[in-house]
Amino acid sequence: MIVPEHLGWTICGDPLGTGGQGTVYRAFHRDAPGIARALKVLNSDARPEAKERFLNEMATLSRLSHPNIIKVLDYSKHEDDFQYLVMEFHEGAKTVAETCLVPTENNPYHGNTLKCLDLFEQIIHAIRACELSRDTIYHRDISPKNILILPDESIRLIDFGLCFTVNQTTLTMTGDNIGTRSYAAPECGAHSQYKIGTHTDIYSAAKVLWSTITSKRVFDEHFVEEHTSMQSMLPNIEVAWHLETLLNGCIQKDPADRFGRTETVLYYINEARRVANGGFPPVEKAFYRCPSCGLGGVQPASNPHHLFGHIPSSKFNMSECKKCGFIVIRRNKPLA
Repeated sequence: MIVPEHLGWTICGDPLGTGGQGTVYRAFHRDAPGIARALKVLNSDARPEAKERFLNEMATLSRLSHPNIIKVLDYSKHEDDFQYLVMEFHEGAKTVAETCLVPTENNPYHGNTLKCLDLFEQIIHAIRACELSRDTIYHRDISPKNILILPDESIRLIDFGLCFTVNQTTLTMTGDNIGTRSYAAPECGAHSQYKIGTHTDIYSAAKVLWSTITSKRVFDEHFVEEHTSMQSMLPNIEVAWHLETLLNGCIQKDPADRFGRTETVLYYINEARRVANGGFPPVEKAFYRCPSCGLGGVQPASNPHHLFGHIPSSKFNMSECKKCGFIVIRRNKPLA
């Protein structure tokens, strides 16, 4: 790759990555020879739609600034013959795909609920930053290959080639332009009846969460109806079951059935983290849901002695579902 001399960039080593629209190199600028950057160059044989994606990414990233979104430092002008994008470079950074879609013994996130929640939370914060940006940006291609994990375990959302804003003509996601099919929400299809929104990126982010904790790839949009529960996937890691309600709230075919706001997702992340840290049993305690009807909130029983004819022992805790009346009796943990 030959970079125009007046730009001052020198490429070092083999490409860091390549795709249909561009190739990324490790590079140094003559004004800062000791600082490595990531130089993304539009491929000379790129098709018109690939160039459109490249320019779309360049324009979008130049307007975003957030700790969990890759930072752009320099970029070409729209009319330039040599199209490039200069981004921050982090030695030792790997994608979620490289880190988690590996044998379980090599995945540091496998079965680790708290570690996975920390990563997922950062993705949601990046989505929220896009949502609250001036133009309201939707990424549309959140997947394991488009999230970098740095050595300090912070993340960077990358590759905004398929993103669009509410004031922009949508880039059609068909053929090889659909992004990562198995992680894309159903509404990303060309003929979908559903609209793109923040819920689109939440759906994809939740599939990434599932992959991080299970070390497995998801497949198609029917995943939500067919995927195996956390209890079945990780039967010996009970704390991982806490993610079940969070996953089911984000991964639904119909956007109306999903958590549609980042604030909602962040709330449930904090709830899952709280109960995981507290050692509570999965699902029922985590979200105060009745284990019988699954709909009502469980609260302390108001008159337990009326039910059993005497005041229950202090060794037991009695709660009542306000919807179906089901009584939950739990043995209190002995004091340490």
